[in-house]
This record gives sequence, structure tokens and C-alpha cells, in this order.
Amino acid sequence: MFKNLWRISKPNLNTLYSTLNKNAINNINSFTFIKNTNFAFTTSNASHAATINKLSDIRLNNLKPIKGSRIPRNILGRGPGSGKGKTSGRGHKGFTARTGEPARHFEGGSTAISRRVPKRGFSRRGIKTQYNSVNFQNLFYYINKGRLDPTKVITIKDLFECGAITKIKDGVKLLSKGVNHLNKYPKLNLEVSDASQSAIDAIKASGGSIDVKYRTKLTLRHHVLPYKFDEEVMDPIPPVRKVLRLNHLREKGAK
Repeated sequence: MFKNLWRISKPNLNTLYSTLNKNAINNINSFTFIKNTNFAFTTSNASHAATINKLSDIRLNNLKPIKGSRIPRNILGRGPGSGKGKTSGRGHKGFTARTGEPARHFEGGSTAISRRVPKRGFSRRGIKTQYNSVNFQNLFYYINKGRLDPTKVITIKDLFECGAITKIKDGVKLLSKGVNHLNKYPKLNLEVSDASQSAIDAIKASGGSIDVKYRTKLTLRHHVLPYKFDEEVMDPIPPVRKVLRLNHLREKGAK
């Protein structure tokens, strides 16, 4: 930037050092240039000499980043003179010389605690029932398009064929979003896997019915896509926890 500072003309100094005190640059004739890029000032401008000389010392060949802002890369395997040659600081042979740190459960070759401690029981943690949620506003949308017939029982197969659901998971759960428009439609009869309490109450208040039926993934696939099966698939007996859930829904008002 200041490599050829002694070649700068006097009018350019007003632009370069406009941030300095005006008293320092009022008399441009008091500035004299020396070829070693230092300035000589009169006694009236001597207070600004240090600032100008610092700026004049900045060159492309002495620009450096702030100390500590850049850390040099540790170069490995470049001869013994580097201090990290040959084995690159990993030592000789062994497990850590090849693959890095051992696994957290590794205990040096002895039987790990995860194998020493016996296991008891079973936990369903992480095994959750995944339902496709369908709201009343979804039903009304496809009824208005003519893809659903409100005079018949609307099943999971009908919801799949009309496009209300696109994937066959563990079933369909009816939610109550958009229930305030239910009085504009005839009473609805639905067959789903689960339903919220507000949805059941709204269906019963409008004179309709909601049937909650248990299906496994296999029977649900047979219900939605029967042409992919050569034989009829029988409905299984639900487990105890599902029986309790179905009884709880029937207490709420479902069939």
C-alpha cells in the first residue's frame, strides 16, 4: 500500500489522511518526503508524526495475521527431523497404532459388563405405533371433490384410494381439526384404527358412528391392497395392551 509512498503527490494526501486533525494538514508545505518512506514534520505537526510513520511502515511484505489466530498444521510422516516422522506419533504396533481409540465398552479383552450382567424382561421403548393422522377438514376436502361418498361407511381403504393417506403405516387416527363444519355434511360413518375424544364426541353429536378396529400391518395391507394376496388373511387376536386400548375407546363412545 505504501511501497512507493514518496511518489504520492501532495493533493492525494488530503484524501489519504482526512481523518487526522485539520490543523496537521492545513499547511501542506510543511510536509517533506524522504525516500525511506518516513516523514519530516515541522514542530507544529510533530504530535502526529508517530501516527503517520506507523501507517507508512505497512507493506505487503510485512503483513501478518494476529498472533494465535492461525495454528500451523501438524505434518506427520515427513522424516525423523520433523519430530513426527516414521510412525507419526502413534508408537510401535498395537491397537491404537492402527485403528485409533478402542470402543468405549472394550475392557482390554475381558468379558464386558454388558455381557456379564443378565437380562430380564422386555421393554417397548422405541417401538411406537405410527398412525396416519386424518382430520375432518381432509375428509370434507375429498367429499367436496367427489372422491369420498359420505352416505357409505368410509374405511381406511377408501382413504387410501382417494389420496387422503399415501403410506400404509400402523393404521389411521381421526383428529378433530375442522370439526366446526361437520353440520354442513350428512352424518358420517367411519372405520379407523384410533380417534381422539373430541372427534368421537363430534361424530356422535351429529348422529354418525365411528368404528375402531384392530389390524396388524399384514391385515391392514390385505385390507388396502387385497389384489396382492392369493389367500384370505384372517384377523388376529389383539394383544392385552391393544384390548385395553380398544375398551378405553369404546368407553369414550366408539364402537
